Amino acid sequence: MKPVLLIIELILVLPAFLSAQYATPGTGVYWSFDSLQVHGSGTVTVVNDSVFINEALFISAMDTLKDDGRRVFFTQTGTAAEVTVNGSFIVTGCSFDHADSSLRWSSLRFEGGSSLIEGCTLQRAETGITISAGQLSLGNSEIGFCSDTGIRLAGSADAQIEYCTVHDNDGYGIHITSEGAVMVRESIIENNSKIKSGRPGVFIFDASPQLIGNEIVNNSWQGVGIWQQFGTALPVIDSNLVAGNLSGITIVNASPLIRFNEIINNFQPGNFESGAGVFIGFSQANPVLYKNTISGNHFGIALQNNGRVICGDLADSDSTHHGYNRILGNKFGSTVYDFFNETSLDQKAENNYWGTDNADSIAAHIVDAGDEPGYGVVDFMPYLPHEPLSVANNQLPFPEYPVLVRAYPNPFNSRVRFRIEGGFRMRFSDISVFDLTGRKLRTLRLYPTKNGLETSWDSMDRNGRTVASGIYIWKLSSPGQPVSGRIILIK
Repeated sequence: MKPVLLIIELILVLPAFLSAQYATPGTGVYWSFDSLQVHGSGTVTVVNDSVFINEALFISAMDTLKDDGRRVFFTQTGTAAEVTVNGSFIVTGCSFDHADSSLRWSSLRFEGGSSLIEGCTLQRAETGITISAGQLSLGNSEIGFCSDTGIRLAGSADAQIEYCTVHDNDGYGIHITSEGAVMVRESIIENNSKIKSGRPGVFIFDASPQLIGNEIVNNSWQGVGIWQQFGTALPVIDSNLVAGNLSGITIVNASPLIRFNEIINNFQPGNFESGAGVFIGFSQANPVLYKNTISGNHFGIALQNNGRVICGDLADSDSTHHGYNRILGNKFGSTVYDFFNETSLDQKAENNYWGTDNADSIAAHIVDAGDEPGYGVVDFMPYLPHEPLSVANNQLPFPEYPVLVRAYPNPFNSRVRFRIEGGFRMRFSDISVFDLTGRKLRTLRLYPTKNGLETSWDSMDRNGRTVASGIYIWKLSSPGQPVSGRIILIK
């Protein structure tokens, strides 16, 4: 019997178990889904490895819910379809979904305590994870297909998100307003803001998170949006790939440190109002751009409404203010717009590389007072006549090293695992498996882990049929030379 049919049959018998919401008593007890079925007055039903949450579940302060390897299904909608945590929530290898794929559950909601989610999948929620207080460590997990936001961090929450994939959410991928310590590291944020416009892949509002080593790509709005209304927020945007979004990084009244990033190919074809690699607006905005590559966008750096930028000022004693950016090849049609200063303020952009050693050519790619009397001057002298050594390892941005793909075990009898090591590994998105006739059997999404990008194949084709013993070809998607190999299935 197919799993989906089993789920439908189980849903039909669940109403007998339905009951009011349940809160653990707060007595310092470790709970599992099995013990919640016994003591939770019908809020939780367990059938084999499947867990059905039938009403709102509260994990009280001092209590801990700990479980692993479960398929968790919510049977209700709205606030009846959420878990709220004030104690601890420790789950590994679990999946969270709605029992009816046409409906959405609410959220895993964290309001206190210390929690860990590792190796889990959360999909088809309204907001996958909401944390407003306490600490959360989220690793090696996937959050996708939410009707609003993948992850929302607010209040005083502390959170570390690493090696995760946040994708295909209708609104924000990650929404950050938390005043706590937040780090998003080595994760993929892609294909968000699919339906709701104005929702960046990562949105930062009056907060100071660190975004380090992520791939923020193909979001339908900005890759990163940074807004400041009150106080002094100082986000750090470090060593990320920001590519293929409507625009790259949008900064409004904020002063983040933006360094070692590759901000490339952000635009919507034919849309002149899209495509700023870095957009800076309004009078409190004064970000630092240091050792970035900004290329292939419609506009490299664009300023409006009295925004300012520290893009290279050699008189400043702070070395991060000394430029070393690569700003080149940003154009709409045949016109290059590497720097567009639509403010009345003069801007410093010294000590950067503009793709040429000719000052007149650089000036021709900058829109400032020389083009419009009301605009301020962009001071790009002196400039770097050659490519800078511009990232942390003193290499050109995001160099390509040899890529190692491990397929193990090989031969295999049911499941083979793939691990990508070496290179700038965040550029690879999937591995495809083919039979010897060239017919594609499956495309496998790669997920970031602390050891590299990883995925596995369960010997099934795209229609859920198990394939026969034999030799199969895998191919790694790559922006450069294709990488492929053979695997052998022996039953």
